[in-house]
Amino acid sequence: MPSVDENVVSGLIGAIRSLRRPIFKHVSDTGLTPAQFMVLERLLNKGPGTVNQIIADTLSTSGNVGLIVNNLIDADLVEKSPNPADGRSRLISLTEKGDAKIRDYYPRHKAELRRLMSGVSRDDKKNLIKALSELRRSVDEQL
Repeated sequence: MPSVDENVVSGLIGAIRSLRRPIFKHVSDTGLTPAQFMVLERLLNKGPGTVNQIIADTLSTSGNVGLIVNNLIDADLVEKSPNPADGRSRLISLTEKGDAKIRDYYPRHKAELRRLMSGVSRDDKKNLIKALSELRRSVDEQL
């Protein structure tokens, strides 16, 4: 019989799988990959950042983010500039075109998330956020 811990992990993985399908489809309708969208969303919500900051905020890998950023640069959605705080790194920021694209799409993304989460009460969402934060902190402390 599975333990409570196994059921928690299984439940989290199942919930992520259920959310990924409709979210990824919705994002792909914009012509972006989910990973590209995550980078643009991160830049919209937190402002310019280094590749390492983007990696930490999007849970991606350095090679993956490097490729994503290069593809977004080729599409004129982001740009690199010298980091005034650290001459060894570069800041990634939205271009005018990238800012317009993510700002145009983001309200629809939020509406899709609201639709997908509509079956969960506000209190349950708050409790889930708290529980997930505790889980993340517990795991991080053990690494």
